[in-house]
Amino acid sequence: MTTLPTLTDLSLQWGLDLSAADKAPEALTSALTEASSPELALSALQILWLDPEQPHYDNPAIQRLKEVLKEAWPTVATSPDGRTRTVLMPIQAVVLCGWTQYVEDVALVEATRMVMNRKQPLPSQSEAYKRWLQVTLGKMSWPEVPSDKPPAAPSAPVYGPTIDDMTFNPHPAHLEDNKTKLKTVLGQISNHTTQSFTTLQGWTKDALDRHRAQEGALSRILWWGQSRYCVGLERPFRKLLDEPARLVWWAASELAPLCHGVPLAPASSYLVEVLRSMGLGIEEKRSLADWMQETAQVLRADRKEFPKPEKALQKFVAVSPLGLPVLWLRWKCAGEKETWDEIAQDARQELGLDLEVEIERAEWAEWLLHELVLEQRWRRWGEA
Repeated sequence: MTTLPTLTDLSLQWGLDLSAADKAPEALTSALTEASSPELALSALQILWLDPEQPHYDNPAIQRLKEVLKEAWPTVATSPDGRTRTVLMPIQAVVLCGWTQYVEDVALVEATRMVMNRKQPLPSQSEAYKRWLQVTLGKMSWPEVPSDKPPAAPSAPVYGPTIDDMTFNPHPAHLEDNKTKLKTVLGQISNHTTQSFTTLQGWTKDALDRHRAQEGALSRILWWGQSRYCVGLERPFRKLLDEPARLVWWAASELAPLCHGVPLAPASSYLVEVLRSMGLGIEEKRSLADWMQETAQVLRADRKEFPKPEKALQKFVAVSPLGLPVLWLRWKCAGEKETWDEIAQDARQELGLDLEVEIERAEWAEWLLHELVLEQRWRRWGEA
């Protein structure tokens, strides 16, 4: 079992004094659990993308985390954002320690984990970061809860007096009193037994519901892969083979809503294999900027046919696009005024990604799916 990092671990590894932040991880976990929207969850993940050696003035993710943590960690609220090595790295340490307690409760995290996996941590952070990813990877192997919010664990029953607590008088005159006390204890045992069976029944029902939801999702995914039909464009995918960028976009976008209730990694692999089976060159390598440019052209050409993006998520991405190129592109391509050169320039400044790195078409297809699934899960979170 992978050992979770602690503030003491990170304090020693990173050469930081984190004594003032000892209550911050618990406060972050509590805030994430109580959050009514996933904005805080995504902000916490984005924190880990930032380079603490660079200034990040007015970064929205930093501001959100500071606001949440200021009561448990008063000095963080007054720290100047420009001195990020002494401000950002402590916050990153708190996220690494506080987030791991919560990550299994948020289905949408799986959709950003693989994107985050492409970001190489700095040498000073790498060991703790890798340990965090290992834990996250392991927890995300489980299917999501159908409602996108896990059922709250029932509280342990509070037991009343037991036989050991009772004083029974052996004198015959107290026989009726002893009977009454015994009936009280037996009644309490019966009530607690009923509560236990009710709890077990609820857990069993939740497990069966998750199993049925996963089975249904798998059936729909397999049917999609066998039919290879684009519902949005009302034509078989094979007729899009001469437009590979369009084919990849529509395949990912129509598979994304079907991925509710199943782990994302196998679904991504299935998408790539379906594209391969149609004869698409999935091993072709190009720069991230090239793939984004192709996708931007498709988004502008087909925006009338494609469903509108989730408004709350688009609003978030407009302010905090770090590490989310697909959702950011959807927002940028909603208008027609900007040229690709202008969009690319903004992308280099706002996404925190190396746009010149070469990746395979298969990797880009998976990236598309991950962020589109994130949008689906964000939408369901708001509806739950």
